[in-house]
Amino acid sequence: MKKKLLLLISLFSILGYSQCLPPTAGSVVNYTQFTATLSWASEGASDQWGIYVVLAGSPSPDEATVPGYFSTTTVFTIADLNWNTCYDFYVKGICGSESTPWVSCGSACTLSYAGCGGTYADSGGPMGNYAPNSDETITICPESPGDVVTVTFNEFNVETYFDALYVFDGNTVSAPQIASDNVAGNVPGGLSGGFWGNVIPGPFSSSSIDGCLTFRFRSDFSNTTASGWIANVTCGPPLNSLELFAYFDANANGTKDASEEFFTKGTYEITSASGNEVFPFYSGNGYAVTAANPFETYNVSFTIDPEFAPNFTAPSTQTNIAITGVTPVYFPIVAANPLSNMEVSIYAGAYPNAGTSKRIIVHYANTGNTQMSGTLHFTSDPALNVTYTVPPYPLPGGGFSIDYDLDPFQQHDVDVYLNVPSIPTVSIGQPVQYSVSLASSDDMPNDNVYSVTQSIVASYDPNDIAEAHGPQIDIDDFTADDYLYYTIRFQNTGNAQAMDVRLENTLDAQIDPESLRVVSASHDYQAERIGNQLTFRFDHINLPYESQNDPLSHGFVTYKVKLNPGFTVGDIIPNVAEIYFDTNPEIVTNTFETEFVEQLSTADLNSENVLLYPNPASQYVSVKTSNNTIIRKLNIIDMVGKSVMSSDGNGSSQLNLDISKLSKGVYLMEISADMNLKTIKKLIVQ
Repeated sequence: MKKKLLLLISLFSILGYSQCLPPTAGSVVNYTQFTATLSWASEGASDQWGIYVVLAGSPSPDEATVPGYFSTTTVFTIADLNWNTCYDFYVKGICGSESTPWVSCGSACTLSYAGCGGTYADSGGPMGNYAPNSDETITICPESPGDVVTVTFNEFNVETYFDALYVFDGNTVSAPQIASDNVAGNVPGGLSGGFWGNVIPGPFSSSSIDGCLTFRFRSDFSNTTASGWIANVTCGPPLNSLELFAYFDANANGTKDASEEFFTKGTYEITSASGNEVFPFYSGNGYAVTAANPFETYNVSFTIDPEFAPNFTAPSTQTNIAITGVTPVYFPIVAANPLSNMEVSIYAGAYPNAGTSKRIIVHYANTGNTQMSGTLHFTSDPALNVTYTVPPYPLPGGGFSIDYDLDPFQQHDVDVYLNVPSIPTVSIGQPVQYSVSLASSDDMPNDNVYSVTQSIVASYDPNDIAEAHGPQIDIDDFTADDYLYYTIRFQNTGNAQAMDVRLENTLDAQIDPESLRVVSASHDYQAERIGNQLTFRFDHINLPYESQNDPLSHGFVTYKVKLNPGFTVGDIIPNVAEIYFDTNPEIVTNTFETEFVEQLSTADLNSENVLLYPNPASQYVSVKTSNNTIIRKLNIIDMVGKSVMSSDGNGSSQLNLDISKLSKGVYLMEISADMNLKTIKKLIVQ
């Protein structure tokens, strides 16, 4: 009986072990610079597998070898490998306290580091052949703004007609292909223009605005492979590029002096001699760099914005420009007629969040051709508390004033920090306003005052679009010559820096796309308009992510546009934008709707029944009520809130005022009539 029991135990032991079988079909199914993915088939009763990784050529593991990794699935990715290194991979089954012998999953070499100063090699590494049935894509981008990637091959050997390396001029395989003369051959995918054979191709240098190159390698199923390639990766200024500089030539000597500022009121246009036009584009800092084909010649021009054209002169189109490396092209803009012009704007950022601090940016600039001096006044909503500014300014009464003296096209920013009280001191949806105005003699006073209306929120989306007037505009306070001011905000909420950010924005049919003017932006940018489609590119800005540096993870662009004639009460202007961080899917913003409504104020005198003409005015202005309401008093108030002129009524429904002594600028006229009726109209003095 004892012998039978021992035999039965032995039999169970043998049968139990026989169910713990080694895995089969082990292979390396994918690999990158730092990872390798293994796959195998389960056999028997294994519910866990051990993985062992060793440098290629090292001794195989034995029964005593401890696994480096464990997996409960038959696909496993090892994520801590070194780049450009060859490894042997092994796997074994684990059945409770038992395990199977080790089984090889084969060998593979991680991809080489293909960054600036590194090398780009095929999957076989410097010493081996690339693998059959390969489909590998790698994108190489520069690390510094304005640089481009150049890849120079030192060795190249790819099986002709069956395998090919494809090159794309940008950061995706959707970018323009840099093609060879080769046909598609029998390469998987059927794309022509790949590189094969043993003739060294290139070098390849990006002409894309992002400075990147993308490579895709395809090989067929045959075991016939070749040694592949080794290439050096370098980054630097474009090997062949046009650098465009429009500047205000203050002394008209045709040379950009160090003290002369870039000219920002116009657009560049580039046309190749072959007729391929590059659409007009704007540059907020007055200069732009665009990659160019060294085998082409170009015609380049700079067009001054129409409202500034009478006061400045641009040089004629520069034709047949040949590209020899980095080719600078200068556009000295000279004064034609004197222009005194200051402009001011506010970047308000996120909606004020109850119980938090808030930062806004006041931007002011001399965009004329004469020296400008005067005073800037900033006023915050009484519900908010201005805590400090950078640079620091005294803060009497919740605002500040700055005396400025600016050369043509000089500009400055002021960071304003505010405290938003908690609920219930403020309430959700409560409107608050920030205003800035300039007290100076100005030929174009419409841009001397700027206000933004926002609503108190209890949470916010960091990627949005908003218009400065708020969701409703009193139609009596808005004319065909006024602008809508849109701001698109973006924030990198990911876990890696964003090299490039792109904003796509389609203007509504009620907006005149020709009126587009960029007001300000957080980073250097290039703006392109094709019809009513706007594209803002922030290339090579390396935008930090939120947890890395929250204040620096934000960006924005503000632009202004006019409406087409014919807008009326009840019209709604929608606007929405798409935000792209590198090659990630778009983030669609909110849809901001601007509605034109009847008078928003609580005044009882209907603004429609009051005529103010001419407006703008320079000598005299007339005020008339269309329903014969008697005017009792007029009070003209500057944008600081100071009364600068008043007049009692003459017992009639019309009053004429001599305003010749008023400085040029924007004013508010308070009109008081019978029965204590009041209304306010905007007056522009030229």
